[in-house]
Amino acid sequence: MNQDFLVFKKMPAQNNCPEIEKSALYPTILIAGGAGFLGSHLARKLLDKKARVIVLDNLSQGKVAYINDLLTEKKFTLIEHDLNKGLPVNLKSVDYIFHLAALESYQFGNQQASLDSLLTNSLGTKALLDLAVSSKAKFLLSSTIDVYQGILSSYDLEHYFGPSEYEEKKFSHLEAKRFSESLVWEYFKKENLNARIARLPEMYGPRMDFKSSGNLGHLLDELTKGEDLKIYGDGLDKEYYVYIEDAVEGLIKAMFGKGTEGKIYPITPTEPITALELAYLTKKFAPAKSQVVFMPAQTKLAFPSLQITDEDSLKTLNWKPETKLEEGIRKTLESFNYNFPKLPQKVRSLENSLVEGVEKITEIIPESLRPSRPAEKIQACVLPKKPKRKMSKLAFIPLAILGGILIFSVPFVSFGVNVYLGAKNLVNAKNQIASLETVKAQKSATAAENNFNAGMGKLRFVYPLLKLTGRVGSEGALYNLLLSGKHYASAAESLAKAENLLSKAMPKFPASSDKMEEKSFLSAGRKIETAVNQFYLASSEMDKVEIEKIKIPLVNQKLKEKIEEAKDIKSLDRLGKIVKSLPEVLGYRGSQKYLVLFENPNEIRPNGGFIGSFALIDFKEGQIENLKIDDVYNVDGLLLERKLYQTPPEQISKYLKQDKLLIRDANWNPDFPKSAEVIKNLYLRATGETVDGVAFITLDFVKELLKVTGPLYLTDYNEVVDEKNLFERAQYHSEANYYEGSPQKKNFLGSLSKMLMDKIFSLPNAETGKLVGVLSEGFVAKSLAVYFPPSIIRGVFAENGWDGSVEKTNGDYLYLVEANLGANKANYFVSKTVDYEVSNTNREGRLQANLKITFFHKGETNDWPGGTYKNYLRILVPENSYLQKAEAEERGKEKKDVTKEVVVEDASSKRTFGYYFEMEPGSQVTLSLNYFLPPTVTIKPDSKSYELLVQKQSGAKSDEPFSFRLVKPFGKDFAENAGLKISDSEATLTLEMNKNLHISVPFR
Repeated sequence: MNQDFLVFKKMPAQNNCPEIEKSALYPTILIAGGAGFLGSHLARKLLDKKARVIVLDNLSQGKVAYINDLLTEKKFTLIEHDLNKGLPVNLKSVDYIFHLAALESYQFGNQQASLDSLLTNSLGTKALLDLAVSSKAKFLLSSTIDVYQGILSSYDLEHYFGPSEYEEKKFSHLEAKRFSESLVWEYFKKENLNARIARLPEMYGPRMDFKSSGNLGHLLDELTKGEDLKIYGDGLDKEYYVYIEDAVEGLIKAMFGKGTEGKIYPITPTEPITALELAYLTKKFAPAKSQVVFMPAQTKLAFPSLQITDEDSLKTLNWKPETKLEEGIRKTLESFNYNFPKLPQKVRSLENSLVEGVEKITEIIPESLRPSRPAEKIQACVLPKKPKRKMSKLAFIPLAILGGILIFSVPFVSFGVNVYLGAKNLVNAKNQIASLETVKAQKSATAAENNFNAGMGKLRFVYPLLKLTGRVGSEGALYNLLLSGKHYASAAESLAKAENLLSKAMPKFPASSDKMEEKSFLSAGRKIETAVNQFYLASSEMDKVEIEKIKIPLVNQKLKEKIEEAKDIKSLDRLGKIVKSLPEVLGYRGSQKYLVLFENPNEIRPNGGFIGSFALIDFKEGQIENLKIDDVYNVDGLLLERKLYQTPPEQISKYLKQDKLLIRDANWNPDFPKSAEVIKNLYLRATGETVDGVAFITLDFVKELLKVTGPLYLTDYNEVVDEKNLFERAQYHSEANYYEGSPQKKNFLGSLSKMLMDKIFSLPNAETGKLVGVLSEGFVAKSLAVYFPPSIIRGVFAENGWDGSVEKTNGDYLYLVEANLGANKANYFVSKTVDYEVSNTNREGRLQANLKITFFHKGETNDWPGGTYKNYLRILVPENSYLQKAEAEERGKEKKDVTKEVVVEDASSKRTFGYYFEMEPGSQVTLSLNYFLPPTVTIKPDSKSYELLVQKQSGAKSDEPFSFRLVKPFGKDFAENAGLKISDSEATLTLEMNKNLHISVPFR
């Protein structure tokens, strides 16, 4: 071969495409050979998943007709170009590469096919691998399972791979694929390329070319032409077949699945099929006149049997073919508008059927092996009849008793099985709802309802005996249990239907033409209301159940607990209100713009942490129309330039030395909605844009998201970010070589956010369920909050503490709010313990609180990112509380009275005690406060309990202990309460402050 062939010359695209580069808005996917049978189906699937798809094809085997319906898609590009001449100059970078080119070239009659196959699988593969390396893209090579079967030449150079043209093309293609696999392997090892190989068998389905797909291709061609079905040779050669949709699903899982890098996947069924079996399977769809005929073999070579050696890898891929061969053939024929023959009107006799069966068996035998004369007729052997023996009447008695017992036991068995299956299906429905498997959940819930109905139907038959044997106290107890299960199942079914509707309403990113109508939200809301009613009916019936009076196997306390597991399917009342608000929130009634603040809790501030970056998200008709990520210093720069900043709070001026309030310091108010209003105003001043809502997320929340999505590879930084190194990498890129307006932080968070978006919006339903769980846990852990414009949903979020507001309570209240004003990350090295004691020793019931907070600075040096912790601490307590004394004590020094240094303020219907102090690395500071609670928080003679709400600060550590002690109030005795340690003189409790703490101490 002329060595000039090894020189790569990039040719311009033939259709004058603009430059193609990967985007932060959506994944950019290149499919080489994408106009072929497999590529066109893969392109459609990826477009449906909202990806941008670039098809590179020279159309030598691919067809424009295959992708004709894709040409109108906005995110689809066709580049007609010969890959053997290098890559188009306008193809700059992509995120993913599927190399499908020359996958089936040997199947077609083109004389150039063998050479094209060798070049495309060598030069073309190298060009694509180089693009993958430069783009830091994930790469998938589509190969063939025939590599398991390769042979070497036993002839001469003229017939290097065999004596026939078919054999030459087949095995040159096979060797080309082997070479391309070796090339991928070398890049994987030496270039650290994220690559994998998928080996495919024969594929079939809509748009298939009958010249390909092995024996099935020519059989379907003959079938559609009305010809006899031909078997070449003895028909015992075996082939593997996979339906096109299953093949596409396998490729997608191999490319996008976790842990697929460096693996080889045979995308094949577990068992092959012979040509003979295939012919008779195809004959099922043929008219009666069609026959299976044997023809001489087309090749002189004996092909080695296929030995699939990589099947274990499929277990990790979680892939298996879903479409059975017969079903797939039918679907394929339907796609070609094949006229299926009608079944005969009359059913043939059994004798004719048997004769036909024998004839079919004869047909299967090759003509050369059939007997030369017809088979002899053999007289059937008839056994002589034995005389009937008369059975004694007494012998019927045991049989009658046994039969009666069996008949009598049927209702009991049926009753027990239905009740057990009802509970099992109900729990399945609950779990499937949690993982967003809505179709399965509906089926499980319906099955559970049917099971409980069947159980209630059998109850009137089984109850008399159960009552007689003392197994059950009353029929009502059993009936109420089953009826409760039925109502829970109905609630689950309604909820699954609502969830199915809402799953389609998930915001699309980037925006697509698929839009959910507003009325679908109303329909989902009605189904949730139905579920609410059924839920309360179920709870009411369950309250009537006296389970201790039921002593039946399978129907006991465990069954009751199983049924009651359905209780935590959802908080339905809350969900219903949220659904009603979604059309407005998601921009169905006008565009909505939200500002999302990214906060670092290692530099803690009242609402989570220091604001370093932000995202601006525009919603319109349920879709994300625009997403912008920026550095907060850029917007703050506009405020400074235009002198539109505000006057900062006194503490920021005094301790942070800032005389201008900018967005980065504006989350100062412990009540986030108030901070959000300040931030909205500052953003409007800086940009002229009005935002409708403000949210914040902390790195703690991003860490939890990464547990769902898995590690993210940031190609721009050539590093992997996961939940273990997130804080360290964010810190490094945010602060190393940092200056105001530096793109370093923005680029890192932008790249991270883009990859996170890609992962989140491509999650399967099961993982999406986990995402919903992370979101819910994030609100509880205070690692995110959302402040909405006036709406029903704002009230729901405020009621549940999801808006970051100072919460309302009629009882005692405590909220510790720290603010790091040292322009460092020192609080990362600081931990604290909290001891809270409440006492009342007089008849008036006035309560006195003793609060002790001890801070430990575990840093060792003043080096960045640590250093002196400058903390302005605010302690929010019930309004009108009265501070008696405050003391501060540093380890190794005398305790000092700081009562006069405490700043007392009123805000958000609370009294605030503010105190500033500094801590050096290795130091320990204890702050003690003694104060009276107001008359509204007392223990009166008729008080049934003492109630305390301890609110967690957003961004605060979740493993810090809170110790509570209530001294026995005057004239009261403690009642037992789970979790509390009760003695004659006190009630105590120690918990971690990983969420809001609600402590209730009941009295007798």
